[in-house]
Amino acid sequence: MGEDLEVVRASISLFSSAGIGDLGIEYGCGIPVAISAELLPKRADLIRTNYPKCDVIEGDIRTTKNQLINAWNETYTGRPILITLSPPCQGMSTNGAGKIAASVRKGKRPKNDERNKLLLPGLEIVKALQPEFFLIENVPNMKNTIVEWRKKPKRLLELIKPTVGKGYEIHSFVMDFADYGVPHHRKRLITIGRRRHRKLTKLIENKSPPEWFDFGALSERITVKQAIGNHVRTRQKDKYHRKPNMNEKHVVWASHIPKNSGDTAHLNRCISCRNLDEFKVVTCTKCDEPLPRPHVIEKDGTRRAIRGYKTSYRRMSPDQPANTITMNSGVASSDVKIHYSAPRVLTLWEIMILSSLKNTNNWKSGIVTHHPWSNQYSFGKHMESKDYALQKNLIRQALGESIPPLAMYRMVASILRDWP
Repeated sequence: MGEDLEVVRASISLFSSAGIGDLGIEYGCGIPVAISAELLPKRADLIRTNYPKCDVIEGDIRTTKNQLINAWNETYTGRPILITLSPPCQGMSTNGAGKIAASVRKGKRPKNDERNKLLLPGLEIVKALQPEFFLIENVPNMKNTIVEWRKKPKRLLELIKPTVGKGYEIHSFVMDFADYGVPHHRKRLITIGRRRHRKLTKLIENKSPPEWFDFGALSERITVKQAIGNHVRTRQKDKYHRKPNMNEKHVVWASHIPKNSGDTAHLNRCISCRNLDEFKVVTCTKCDEPLPRPHVIEKDGTRRAIRGYKTSYRRMSPDQPANTITMNSGVASSDVKIHYSAPRVLTLWEIMILSSLKNTNNWKSGIVTHHPWSNQYSFGKHMESKDYALQKNLIRQALGESIPPLAMYRMVASILRDWP
């Protein structure tokens, strides 16, 4: 497809994570998402429900690549204005890197994670359809990820240039979506490309975004308390904001973490004498009482500290944006997942606010947002009653992997408006 063809004001979403980030494109930028690729059936159904005019191609992109290309060419005679790509990051992410390494050593996981190469068929779609712009989002560690390419090790980032072909100007940089007012830290490697009327493709790796790009500001950051401070009290009749199901021991450990402290249950004081012992000590060295810290009881009746880091069983800091929202947002033992003042993890409603899927409307802090997509997305038809109580349900998983709609809107709007 030649670059002289008309640019169609419609986009293609690859690795869409249920289409959540695409809300920022369709409702924020006013660009219809015409085609969406989704591996998981339940998430594909969510896209069909929430984007009824979108052609959803379900399956592994390595096998659906030609189907995606044909779906565009059968409908349009021009080039898409935008293709977005957010491939799986688990094989690249430093979050869980220890578990990944252990699995490799045990032979339970291949040394070269094939998911790391899923970006390449997506880039082949870019080459075939020649969009005016493309945007790749992934964890910062993508820039250091090595894959096997033509039987040789190559940095994945370096493969973008030869895979998309000639004629693109490409910039790659790391930024934090919290600087857009997304109420959680989400550091990501952003790679943007624009079709140029020249033969060569140029890739520029920057420590920061180009000067013309809207990358937000520290002054735009919204803290956890500012975003959800008026939602501390849960409502049992509200399926999105009912008290999350947690292990009773986890509730006890969480309740002894000082409110608003950002501390971990691994450093809880002794209930009896208020002595503070070192990390991984679970019986008070001063009065010999059991400490309200994460532990297990061995077969011989002894107490042993649960293996983990000080970021597990930890409260969020109220005066900062939340830590990155992940698929484990309902698991107290995961990194920094406990509410800043309540003895629980966050509710689904709070996660949706922190992900910018829903508006912040906090009369206490005065923080009010008006996202045009806030009431445009529903999970209801795809969640059974019992699913809402699960620590890892469809909502938590989709939001944990998605680009926040506010971040997508700000990035795409800047690409369209500001790129000189």
